[in-house]
Formats: sequence, structure tokens, C-alpha cells
Amino acid sequence: MNRVVLINKTKSPTREELVTSERRTGEILFAQFPELNFAGYVIVEGRFKKASNWIIPNDKVEAFHEFVRTIECKDYEIAVYADGKTPTGGQCEVRVI
Repeated sequence: MNRVVLINKTKSPTREELVTSERRTGEILFAQFPELNFAGYVIVEGRFKKASNWIIPNDKVEAFHEFVRTIECKDYEIAVYADGKTPTGGQCEVRVI
């Protein structure tokens, strides 16, 4: 599953903030891609911060990658993940951007 995670650089938002203000921020940033599906929140690996995330449809992955590389935002970091395989054959996520 391809997904994008919007990481607030200044704080770890509350659950309420994640599904209200953080979600709105992401939807404004990613307005060019209304087909993204909001998927609640995740704990960011290595940061231990809660962050909102969206699923990227397979047919929009490449266009979204190009788009995200053009975004500059001082308050947020944008991480894009794709499926990967561990050396033992299990599934894991791989950070693309």
C-alpha cells in the first residue's frame, strides 16, 4: 500500500487535532489529488509522533511522487511510503520520499 504521512515538525498532535486540523492541512496541501483516502493516524517510526496519513491510489503514485518533491513546508515534513519486503520475506514499508 502506498501512502503519504504528514509529520508535524513542531509537536505531536492530539488525536482530535489529527482528525480535524491536521487532516484539513493535508487536504489543502494535497488538494491536487482529491482521490487520496484519509487513513487516520500512525506513529511515525523513529520519531514516536502521531501523524495523519493518506492512502495513495496505485494509478496516482508516480504523479504524486513528482508533486510531493515540489512542496516546501516549514512546519511539516512529508513522507511517502511504499510496500517492500524484508530480507526474511515479510512485508514492511519503505520510505520513498
